[in-house]
Amino acid sequence: MKKNIKNIISGVCLVFVASASAVDVAGILETGNAEVVVDSVNWFININPAPITESTPGWGGAAGLTDTIQFEAKAAWPDWARLFYRVNGIPGNHIINPLLPDTWYDLPAYDFQGTKVRFEDTVLVGLSAPNPEFTPERVQITPNPVTGLRLNITGLPTNTPLTINFYNIAGGIAGSFSVTTGKNQTAIDLNRMARGVYLVRIHGREISYQEKVLLLH
Repeated sequence: MKKNIKNIISGVCLVFVASASAVDVAGILETGNAEVVVDSVNWFININPAPITESTPGWGGAAGLTDTIQFEAKAAWPDWARLFYRVNGIPGNHIINPLLPDTWYDLPAYDFQGTKVRFEDTVLVGLSAPNPEFTPERVQITPNPVTGLRLNITGLPTNTPLTINFYNIAGGIAGSFSVTTGKNQTAIDLNRMARGVYLVRIHGREISYQEKVLLLH
């Protein structure tokens, strides 16, 4: 007989489900004092001849955030893992060996504190369901090049909080905007942005998207 044990971590209901055929793996990320996005995880399981690479679209976000993700079930609990992530746009990677369930691990990054991750042998309950109206292929940033003071972004998930960062060619954040989308779109006032080339990164629970934009105003 299967037994469910419920626990609460950072407002997320975790359901522990015993299983003889597969191991459930869930992740909890605390961003600390920086914007952190985990792009992918390499899982290393001794029974497999090669690492398993799993992408993690939308896992992470702005500073002070606790975010969760449900991974694909594994044949066994991973022996160790390698995470590929970005802290304020700066890429990094970190190996956790051994990988133990229910254990917090720090994610190192230069001059930032408090970024940590943990993995649970659980199924997460209470995650937001995917927005059926949203697919990454529909996102459009217009106009580009930008000649005025307004940037329109369409094809976004509806009624969703987003962080939109503008990175300059040196990799620094030149502008940051926190918005909540309307009907699949939002607009950004560029009045305080200088002309130049920027990498625009859009991040939310259901979206992780980036595009190069040229400002000519």
